[in-house]
Amino acid sequence: MPKVHRQALLPYPPEALFDVVHRVEDYPVFVPHIRDVVVTPVAENELIARVQLDSAALGGFFATRNRWERPHWLKMQLEEGPLSYLQGQWRFEAVGDSGCRVTLDLDFDFANRLIGLAFSRVFGHLVGQLFDAFVQRSREVCSDKQNS
Repeated sequence: MPKVHRQALLPYPPEALFDVVHRVEDYPVFVPHIRDVVVTPVAENELIARVQLDSAALGGFFATRNRWERPHWLKMQLEEGPLSYLQGQWRFEAVGDSGCRVTLDLDFDFANRLIGLAFSRVFGHLVGQLFDAFVQRSREVCSDKQNS
């Protein structure tokens, strides 16, 4: 089963970084290959995020059930889409007085082995782009807040 592990150390508090990840509806503004997101609240700390991709090759969309404990973690689990399995977790660990270690771990698999062989690297690359876009967006949003 393919896995993605990404980590960054950023000079912002966990709460600020958690908020950037949690605002899934903002992803089309800064994450490559995401065209639209529809968020459906389920419970106080749970939502369904339906993500429309600009890649028909990956099925065009997927939906995850997201649960969280702000500002510590956000967990995602596949609800619907071209994958047979997807589970992931963002973690936000305070480092010093104002820093944070952000970690994304994601496990995924495709229902069809041939499609999995063809698209596992592509999907892993897309997740890497998501993480990089998150880091860049955090720098923009959190720096603006610090300068205000």
